[in-house]
Amino acid sequence: MITGFLTFALFFLESLFLGPTYVHGVVGYPNSFNPLYAKSDSEKIVSGLLFKGLFKYDEGGAIVPDLAESYTVSDDGLSYDIKLKPNVFWHDGTPITANDILYTASKSPVLKEISTDKIDDRTVRFTLPNKFSPFLDLLTIGLVPAESGASKGPMIFGSGDYKMARIKMDKANVKEVTLITNSPKYEFKKVVFRFFDSEDDLMNAYKIGEINGFLSKGRFIFDKVKDFRVSFYGRYFALIFNTKSKLLEAAEDRKVLSTAINYDYLFDNIIKERGVRANGPLSRTWAEDKDITFLNYVNPQIKERDENKVVNYYYVKGDLNKEISEYIKQSWENIGFTVNLYELSSENLLSTIHSKDFDVLFIGQEVSRDPDRYVFWHSTQATDTGLNFGSYKSVRVDKALEEGRKALDEEERKKHYGIMQKVFADEYPAIFLYHPTFHFYVSDYMNGISLSGVYYPWDIFRSLKDWNPGI
Repeated sequence: MITGFLTFALFFLESLFLGPTYVHGVVGYPNSFNPLYAKSDSEKIVSGLLFKGLFKYDEGGAIVPDLAESYTVSDDGLSYDIKLKPNVFWHDGTPITANDILYTASKSPVLKEISTDKIDDRTVRFTLPNKFSPFLDLLTIGLVPAESGASKGPMIFGSGDYKMARIKMDKANVKEVTLITNSPKYEFKKVVFRFFDSEDDLMNAYKIGEINGFLSKGRFIFDKVKDFRVSFYGRYFALIFNTKSKLLEAAEDRKVLSTAINYDYLFDNIIKERGVRANGPLSRTWAEDKDITFLNYVNPQIKERDENKVVNYYYVKGDLNKEISEYIKQSWENIGFTVNLYELSSENLLSTIHSKDFDVLFIGQEVSRDPDRYVFWHSTQATDTGLNFGSYKSVRVDKALEEGRKALDEEERKKHYGIMQKVFADEYPAIFLYHPTFHFYVSDYMNGISLSGVYYPWDIFRSLKDWNPGI
């Protein structure tokens, strides 16, 4: 405990003499930067600089070793031997060992049910009950130290290029975090994160020079600022059809609604720069079938209202979602449906989803870079608490998802996911509409910023080693 306190004190003293500094503003107060507990963007954006995983994604979207030196997979595909690099350390100078891997796995929600065995101080064997081709994706989670990894507090030792030097608190909220590095790879030796209650507070902080950059959905005109547009492909907004609804249980009925929306008009006049088109359930993954166009418009004939065709349409609260939903309501009422719009807050979202009271649900979802979508679309997940919200069931899709998990060869996986996408194109279980686009605003003297390979908001710092103050 004393050693840890003294180490953080030394980091703080070190931070006083380092420069240059980049200051980033974030809306939302964090609770923990521990990768096991970090959930919000404000938490993950800091955690990603403090911690490394055994593996990571490169800018091309391929999984490559990070803390791992090498790995081997058994012939039956059920066991993975992961070997740590030599001479890797936590920020307090303690060596990273197999014990830290075992500890992290035991606490991780996605790894704790998998058998783990220590082979030696640098090697761990994971034994899976079934073949699971996306397994390495699970190992991109940041490793935490066995000694203090249970800490949910903001102060914790990591293994990333940056280490924590200072935290400012205001009552119960973390207001500011200072990270430092001695690595010659980075020109910005100090990165400060300031956390705000609202976007208005964030804007004011930028205007008076308290921060150098921030992410926002909004379009603003500032003097002496660079505006980078970045789309987060790990998130999409989709209209999910409740296949248990009598109105929508037939694929042909879902097709009628799907093809009645003029997507060109929607994107050109409503969504505009706030999002980019999604293309099916595997949009922007290596398995996306780009020969299939999912957003098709057929310019249907206008029809009189049919009192038996009433669509209860729920959408998650948000200005853009409301605008989109009102346009879709108009499109569907033009072809004879009555559409009742209901706005969902975070408080009543889960109860509505699980009760299946909706015909159509417009919701955002976060997905992995890996194209495995078993938890969203396999029929076994169509339960009251599962993520298959539309209760969609298809034998062909189930088979494709199952085989996609078993196959270790990427090309073979691609064939199975190709089948899945073709079925989706025929059966219309959902309309995958758009990936959200944000603006990354930074002071105009900043150079070297690249947003290639960005998939989530916390990825914007993946090119930080190339950033420089330009002055």
